Amino acid sequence: VGTPTGVIFIPAHLAQEVVESSEDVRVRDTFGKLRLSQSRYTPGEIDRAWSAEIEADFQAWKSSNK
Repeated sequence: VGTPTGVIFIPAHLAQEVVESSEDVRVRDTFGKLRLSQSRYTPGEIDRAWSAEIEADFQAWKSSNK
């Protein structure tokens, strides 16, 4: 992975885990931005560990947006 400030090397044996983790973060960020734009949750609710309610909402959203 390269940026203007440097390069990060990911060992081959960790590549799958890194890809899956980054995809999960990307999808959660997309969901969080959407719900913030809808004023469904506050930034404080999205930017900390999610409650069971938000996690359930995320899982339902994720299932319907595959």
